[in-house]
Amino acid sequence: MRVAALDCGTNSLRLLIADVNKAQGSLTDVDRKMQIVRLGEGVDKTGVLSHAALARTFDALDEYASLINQRGVEKASMVA
Repeated sequence: MRVAALDCGTNSLRLLIADVNKAQGSLTDVDRKMQIVRLGEGVDKTGVLSHAALARTFDALDEYASLINQRGVEKASMVA
């Protein structure tokens, strides 16, 4: 089974696409990506996420979604 995991942090957005081998209990990397999105930029001053930070994050997510579809991922999960 091919899976994807996305990790959205304050500064970066990471993607791992891997093949799961349940019999061996192992993962084989297919793709790994990381983009600096600076999602938390300015939050300490304003208390809210900026439109620019959200736009950067959504752009990266769009790119990752395309890659997930291209690679035939069966299940994807995201954590923040």
